[in-house]
Amino acid sequence: MRNAPSITSTGWHGVPPEPECWYSGHRQQTQGAWWASSVATTHVTAQILDLAGTGRPFEAEFLVNAGSLHCLAPASRLRAAGVKAEGRRVYELGSGEPVEYEYGFARVSFLGVETVTHGIFGPKDAEPLLGVVALENTGVMVDPEDQTLRRLPAIPLK
Repeated sequence: MRNAPSITSTGWHGVPPEPECWYSGHRQQTQGAWWASSVATTHVTAQILDLAGTGRPFEAEFLVNAGSLHCLAPASRLRAAGVKAEGRRVYELGSGEPVEYEYGFARVSFLGVETVTHGIFGPKDAEPLLGVVALENTGVMVDPEDQTLRRLPAIPLK
């Protein structure tokens, strides 16, 4: 495992929000980190780049992690893709340890769909993470039966 396991925003009161998505599943401990069990082995090729879409995208295999709200990638890769830091925020690692990282706003594309989400500037050896906000914004879900990504026929407005 890399230095950046599951990360969730700590919110206003320092308490990480519980994911409300049905596919978050229960959590199990794997190699010292807590991972949403239904998506622990799902990866997808994704690109992340600046909001204007003019930078050179960073493309990699991202771990799909419904326990993480936002996307994370090594800071150097985000900067090279033109993503600009907009602020700093405290996040909680899978181990429960709070850490402060810079974040910016980025375009993320995968499976032929695109959205805008927070990009967390992670450590240099961080495994890229695709968080639940990107999934929900694009109407993509993780099938709990076979851990494949599937598009919803329509994005719910209810």
